[in-house]
Amino acid sequence: AVYAPHVYLSGVFYAECLFTLLIAVTVHCAVRTIDEPRARWALATGLGFAAAALTRPIVLAYLPVLIAIFVYALPLPRPRRIAIAAGLVLATGLAILPWTLRNWLVLGRPVVVSSGFGTKLWQGNNEGAAADADDRELTFEQDVWRARVATLPPVMPDTATTGAPLTWGS
Repeated sequence: AVYAPHVYLSGVFYAECLFTLLIAVTVHCAVRTIDEPRARWALATGLGFAAAALTRPIVLAYLPVLIAIFVYALPLPRPRRIAIAAGLVLATGLAILPWTLRNWLVLGRPVVVSSGFGTKLWQGNNEGAAADADDRELTFEQDVWRARVATLPPVMPDTATTGAPLTWGS
């Protein structure tokens, strides 16, 4: 009757749950903007998009796609389509601006949403990754990383490019 993982997971917050809701709100507002091209729907789309970006920053890569959809799919004259797309960008930017300013004050540099910028992917998948606590803030400049890489076997040549057989050599 009591499954311990479910008891634990019922009290854990996962950002993916919030992100799913926010991206659904964004899609709903974007579709409403296309069906009923009004500035308020574009602003709502931008706010939903910004909230989704604050939850999962990778969604910012889709902003140009959403802009292009608004510019090319709306059944309006070109200046009005561009104005609605600009409203989307303005709402998104204004909603993200407080976080960006906070990052600038705390980190000393302008960081739009997150300071990861792909480093987390590298930290978990580089040749020196060990899947331990040191991997969280691992950089290639640290002695921990250098020591790990120094213990790796030498790189084997590729037979497709060298013609030599694959062997572990010293």
